[in-house]
Amino acid sequence: MSFTLQGCNKAIFYSVSIISFSIICILNVNLAQFPATTRELPTSYHHDHPIVLTWTSFFGSDLAKLLEKKSDSCFYKCDYTSDKRLLNESSLIVFHSRDFTDFPQTRPDQLKVLYNLESPANSWPSLFRNVPQNYFNLTATYRTDSDVYVPYGIFEKRSVKDDIREKVNNIVANKTKLVLQLVSNCETQSKREMVTEALEKLINITSYGGCFGVDCGEQCEEEAIKSHYFYLAFENSVCQDYVTEKFFRLGSGIVPVVLSREVIKNVAPPESFIAVDDFYSLKKLAEYLTYVASKRFTSRKTNLLNRKRSIFRYFDWMSTYEIKHFDFAVCDLCQAAHKKPNSKYDNAVEWWLNGTCLNRHTSDEVELSWISNYGLIVLLLIVFVAISGQDAH
Repeated sequence: MSFTLQGCNKAIFYSVSIISFSIICILNVNLAQFPATTRELPTSYHHDHPIVLTWTSFFGSDLAKLLEKKSDSCFYKCDYTSDKRLLNESSLIVFHSRDFTDFPQTRPDQLKVLYNLESPANSWPSLFRNVPQNYFNLTATYRTDSDVYVPYGIFEKRSVKDDIREKVNNIVANKTKLVLQLVSNCETQSKREMVTEALEKLINITSYGGCFGVDCGEQCEEEAIKSHYFYLAFENSVCQDYVTEKFFRLGSGIVPVVLSREVIKNVAPPESFIAVDDFYSLKKLAEYLTYVASKRFTSRKTNLLNRKRSIFRYFDWMSTYEIKHFDFAVCDLCQAAHKKPNSKYDNAVEWWLNGTCLNRHTSDEVELSWISNYGLIVLLLIVFVAISGQDAH
């Protein structure tokens, strides 16, 4: 067999061609797995609307879809997406802390929002360990001092004061029982279960929920609210401005009883609720609830002095305010995407975790931390339980 230079060259040429073709095929396959960081916007998007990108889910749900559903009435318009390939095109990126995954690199002009509706007591520090230093440049939480305020509900002032006398008369006329509680979380940071247990020794409390093995669906809950004067709206943690949907059941015609007036004062009118820490002991609270419920004056015939001693005073807020329920603060988020405000906080994580709760997680354990004025609240609650126990004997 003869071996010529020409044959060798042909063999090399074919070999190089095959290798080159193979490399191109491999590169094409790999590159397909890593799309370009920029892409053409979907035709449904408006090029003059900022894009709000939800980088995380919201307790497993698509947060972008939740925001979009609530956005119809917003003055400012945005496009909402959870498509991470639109990172570079996005003006505002939302990170829900309970669903943190990763933290992409962004441009300085992009807003990265720390979005949280759970209290710091229920926000484990481990969730924040991988957050880059000073990563977030906007906050969106239930706290009234957030850059974007995301309340569970708000008292919106009526343009014209409403005559609520007949409405309140009808509400009160249907009430025959004293206190209601609906509880599914049985062991809490606030130790509300201890307060409730002591209070049950003094007055009758109707209890529904998983903690008591008594289910109560939507219709059951509606009927229970109608028939009870007071509702124990004890939160699972005592934190600044942490007022959840429990409290906002007052819009259905029931008076909430909360653990701390200090926590509620920035959120609700002062006579729309009753606070445990307004009383010297749980016995005094129980006596007050019983007394107020017994004063079933017809509101039209009630003089000012008697009204202040009756259940009607706790419904007066209805003439001035109406309740607006949770809407994810989508309009304010979209406005931020348009206006690009500066955050009030250099370190959003530190602002969020430190100094606003009575207690919080430390590693895998829960410890009581005597923080700010809230330490006094727990001290009072312990005293209440002790005094009530002595009175019971």
